Amino acid sequence: MNSGETLDPEDIEVSEEEVSEEEVSEETINDEEVHSVPLEQYEKIKDDYLRLAADFENFKKRAEKEKSMSMVSSLSMIGS
Repeated sequence: MNSGETLDPEDIEVSEEEVSEEEVSEETINDEEVHSVPLEQYEKIKDDYLRLAADFENFKKRAEKEKSMSMVSSLSMIGS
């Protein structure tokens, strides 16, 4: 560009839009890189989560069973 030439306002807007689109696409790529997890690691995390959830369900059932057994034994001691 020569020093005597003037810029057309439309050219400036287009170049700003191009920069914005590039910034957005770079941010999207960076977000995808941050949030992407290898399939093997995802499967391990999923498996760990499911096992933990099952363990918690078993704990709740066991606690409820122990609570009812304790109630039964308490009632039987009172009735004796």
